[in-house]
Amino acid sequence: MSLILDRCPFYEAATEAGTPSGPILIRSYQIVVWVGLSVRGTLSRPFPAVVDTGHSHNFSIKEEQLELWTGAGSIPSG
Repeated sequence: MSLILDRCPFYEAATEAGTPSGPILIRSYQIVVWVGLSVRGTLSRPFPAVVDTGHSHNFSIKEEQLELWTGAGSIPSG
């Protein structure tokens, strides 16, 4: 995994990443990766995630971001 992260860009100054709800702030030296989620065999559209090595969970996202950025609200339940 470290070889992939070695190729990810990071910036000395704050910048932005685009999302379906508009740009989000990326702070200095944060590494952004583009991820997708698979729900019941349906792959979401890619969205940005910040790699945070100090985070104590595997992955965190607000429910509103999950629905808006991935289209999860349009996936049939069941």
